[in-house]
Amino acid sequence: MSEADLGLLFNEHADSFVTILFGYFSITSAFLVASYLAAKIIPRLLAVVMILLYSTTALALIGYAQRHGEVTVGLGRELRNIEATWQVVATEPEWLLPLMQNLMVFSMLAIFIASIWFFFYSRHTKIGE
Repeated sequence: MSEADLGLLFNEHADSFVTILFGYFSITSAFLVASYLAAKIIPRLLAVVMILLYSTTALALIGYAQRHGEVTVGLGRELRNIEATWQVVATEPEWLLPLMQNLMVFSMLAIFIASIWFFFYSRHTKIGE
């Protein structure tokens, strides 16, 4: 694989990571709006379905983000090893990309937990009325 191909592959995985992140924020926003507006009035069975759909989708996207992040970190490490200084990742500190990837994945997990908590909080308080 040429240096240019490796750089292109790195960019593709970095773009995929961002796309997954935006998809995650879209479904989480929809879940939070639904929680705020309808958590109190929907039947229990529909609440269970809502939580299962959101949880499955969110956890799948978190898993995909983690996988793409790991591949991106590995590709960045390889670009650094072959000294492809035309690629920004090869010249930045070695710890930066893994730190950003881990922060994003842990943030997504924290937002997931907070969203589930907000659903139950909305269901048992006067919020959204």
